[in-house]
Amino acid sequence: MAVMKKTNIKVAALLLAVLFTISAAFMSGCSKKEAPVAEANANTDKKDQYIEAFGTVAVKQVKSITIDFPARLVELAVSDGQRVKQGEVLAVLGLEEYNKQLELKEKELSIVKLELEKSLNVLLGEKNDIKRILDSTAAKKELLTSGSDPELKKLQGNLKVAEEAYKAAQDALIKKQAEHEKGEISAEQLEHFIKDAAARSKAAEDTRLTIESVKLSKQAEISQLQAHIDQKLSLLDSTDVKNLDVKAKEAASIKIIRERISIIETELQAMREKLNSSLLKGSSVVADTENGIVYEIAYIEGDILSPSRKLCSIMNLDTILIEAKVPEEFINSVKLNAAVEIIPLADRSKSYSGKVSAIAGRAVQQNGETSVPVQITVDNPDDFLLPGFNVDLFISKL
Repeated sequence: MAVMKKTNIKVAALLLAVLFTISAAFMSGCSKKEAPVAEANANTDKKDQYIEAFGTVAVKQVKSITIDFPARLVELAVSDGQRVKQGEVLAVLGLEEYNKQLELKEKELSIVKLELEKSLNVLLGEKNDIKRILDSTAAKKELLTSGSDPELKKLQGNLKVAEEAYKAAQDALIKKQAEHEKGEISAEQLEHFIKDAAARSKAAEDTRLTIESVKLSKQAEISQLQAHIDQKLSLLDSTDVKNLDVKAKEAASIKIIRERISIIETELQAMREKLNSSLLKGSSVVADTENGIVYEIAYIEGDILSPSRKLCSIMNLDTILIEAKVPEEFINSVKLNAAVEIIPLADRSKSYSGKVSAIAGRAVQQNGETSVPVQITVDNPDDFLLPGFNVDLFISKL
């Protein structure tokens, strides 16, 4: 009986162990079935709260590095995809040809300035000559109008003497005519007085004619001087006779030279300013972006740079953003400033936050699908998130 009881106890214990194992297996199976259901419910809730999209990392600011003057690429100090900081050397240039052009332009300016100086000296001589002629003309006019011209004054004196002599001869003739009528003198004697009076009259008349001739001659001389002045003034920009010694206008040729100088100085300044660019430090091309990536290098060492072709481009990593296309059926749920979770495909364990910063005003079609371009700013970018990366996006509907 005792042996039988022990046997029954063992059987009962074995049955309990089997039942416990079956129960545990059943419970485990139930929990495994419940887990996918819970996960599915969670995913459903997430889809209700977010719009899923696919995007690409890009940058808002890209700068093309262009050298707009003749130069040779002596050394290329960076490679495609290299990160650079502000002031970091990108390339070293050979500036021999450009410096030669600068030197030639400076010599051209010096030559034209010398030409201007020579022309101004000639002009000054013309001004002085005009001033001298003007003074001489004014003096001759004054002498002529005032009657104080020495030659005319002498002639006037001669005329006075001639007229007095004629009057005396005329008086004597009248007296002799009376004597002739009385028979006191002969006709031959009277003829002598007639001829003398006529001679005195002619002498006075000749003097008058001489005076008029001299006056006309002097007026003609003054007119010729004035014509000479007018001719010289016609070669100048000024007819300001009164202030000619202070400020005479310049000849047309002087104006042309001054314009040439202005043009050359402007060209020279523009050439020098090219060397003062923020992209240049001496003969080195430097980055002017605080945090950038070099790409699209278009030259190799030894090439001659062309203004029509950039040296390279630099992405500004401080302006990083996400470019995405949201299918048209979901765009109505996307709002500006909506929160966005960003998951890079390069490392799905990483997550970035951002927000919708722009929604395009038009849809685009690609591969038969219609979508709307959207831009998303990144709140917490780091060195891992690179331009060109693909990312999954979860755009909040709230």
